[in-house]
Amino acid sequence: MPASRRPPGQPALGTAILVIVLALAAGVVTAGCSGQPAVPDAELEHSVLAALNDQSRALGLDPRLVVYEVDVAVSGGVVTLGGPVSEARLADAFIRAARQVPGVRRVYDQITVLPDPALGTDTKGIVAAPVADLGDAPGQATGHHRVTQAFLGMVVDLLQERHGWYRVRMPDRYLGWIDGEDLVRGDAHMVAAWQQGSQARVTSWFATVHREPSAGSPELTRLVMGTVVPAPRGPGDGVFVPVLLPDGREGYVPVNEVRVYPSLAELHAERGDVVAIVGTAGRLMNVRYLWGGTSVLGFDCSGFTQFVYAMNGYALPRDADMQYAVGEPVTDRSQLKIGDLVFFSTYKAGPSHVGIYLGNGRFINAADTGVVEYSFTPGDKDYNATLASEYVGARRVITSGH
Repeated sequence: MPASRRPPGQPALGTAILVIVLALAAGVVTAGCSGQPAVPDAELEHSVLAALNDQSRALGLDPRLVVYEVDVAVSGGVVTLGGPVSEARLADAFIRAARQVPGVRRVYDQITVLPDPALGTDTKGIVAAPVADLGDAPGQATGHHRVTQAFLGMVVDLLQERHGWYRVRMPDRYLGWIDGEDLVRGDAHMVAAWQQGSQARVTSWFATVHREPSAGSPELTRLVMGTVVPAPRGPGDGVFVPVLLPDGREGYVPVNEVRVYPSLAELHAERGDVVAIVGTAGRLMNVRYLWGGTSVLGFDCSGFTQFVYAMNGYALPRDADMQYAVGEPVTDRSQLKIGDLVFFSTYKAGPSHVGIYLGNGRFINAADTGVVEYSFTPGDKDYNATLASEYVGARRVITSGH
């Protein structure tokens, strides 16, 4: 065929093949079909990451509650997705999103669905420290790295291990990393045995666990208010309550420092009214402020409200913005009732601080100076003009019957 029959600008066949071969060898051509433009790997990686971020937003994923740490690697248009996710559906969603990016030839799935298979059947943990700090990364659980706290006896789900630290899911679904030294690991059978039978909840600020049923007996540990541990023999002799510790030891707690329930279900079924809510909050006046704190050793604002409500049978989520999504909204501040959660926009947009309304224009909260009462009313000596101006709304958790 005469050379003049080739369209102007089109290379000879041998030249075209050579160009394609060289481009493939360089990892530049990523077209999956004829006519699709080539996409450089770096650009393709950026596009895939953007698609995964869009998918995360579409699914409404919250990194405080869901693990979705997906890594992207691209070579010659072939995409490899790796890293951990806490739900199988997320792996499927991210793989679909990557496949839809123009220029992707193939997607390899190396995503790990948690709990990590390396943990085997031991995917449960019982907290063994009186109060354990959970951090935002392995080995980082103090200061602003502290995300929340767990009490001795709490059962957590183990998701993965790294350098002796475990990423865990708390009973309120919150995620964090805990030192393995603060845990007793086991399986679902261990947890079932731990939660079976009578349970004792600490009602005093602290409860001392003695080795023998005697005040002079050596101390095994001290438990903080709100801690729940098995009491296998019920209330005991009326002076000391026998309790179990996660490491298998038995100890004895003064009966006036705990309340014994026949079962965990009955403990959780008990509900306090708004008077009880306010009474619990008032007992905690002047407890120090602690970032990420959820115990009488120190509270942050939402840790305080979560604890007060938990002591009265109500489960609140961990953070202020999460708590703003529960209960019934109270749109007018003049309609506030005792026990309502009141919210403020402080260090960031949206509800970032929370307290409990006490009535008569007053509320109690864990502020920078500790647990303290403030007033909404100008002229009151404890009027807080800053918080009054930052008020964004309220929620009513106890709506009827109490």
